[in-house]
Amino acid sequence: MDIDEPQFRTIVTAVFGEAEPGYRDSATPLTPDEGRAIIGIARLAVDSDDREDDDEIALLDRLVGHICALAGITAPPLAALPRDAGERTAALVEVTAPLLGKPSAVLAYAVAYLMTISDMDIAPVEASFVDELGELIGLDPDRAEDLQAKVTGILTPGE
Repeated sequence: MDIDEPQFRTIVTAVFGEAEPGYRDSATPLTPDEGRAIIGIARLAVDSDDREDDDEIALLDRLVGHICALAGITAPPLAALPRDAGERTAALVEVTAPLLGKPSAVLAYAVAYLMTISDMDIAPVEASFVDELGELIGLDPDRAEDLQAKVTGILTPGE
């Protein structure tokens, strides 16, 4: 699976809405801290099932590039990966902190969901990761379901 810049922009628009002149610059709707947090969440999502394949890593690299462009940053260094579910939860709580109460938290959710479906086989632990993230950021379950459908639709148009 791959995601090109127009597809990523469509996901960003689904989260943030259309840019409004004089209100928000659509080219950089993320702060550097938000961008780094979203990248951290994406990396945790890839590792949530304790296995990564080349396609997942390629998609992660592509998404990191898109997120860096939105936040005006370079990719942060790789952090040590959690060794178990408890460490993963603690890492998720820590990395999510800069996003709480902000629209960018919803983009982080969309990116995490995208990473968990990237291998076309969402494992129960991956679904739990996405659910846990949704709870941490206070995302309404109906909004989460709608966002999942939109992301899936963007990636698989006409299916």
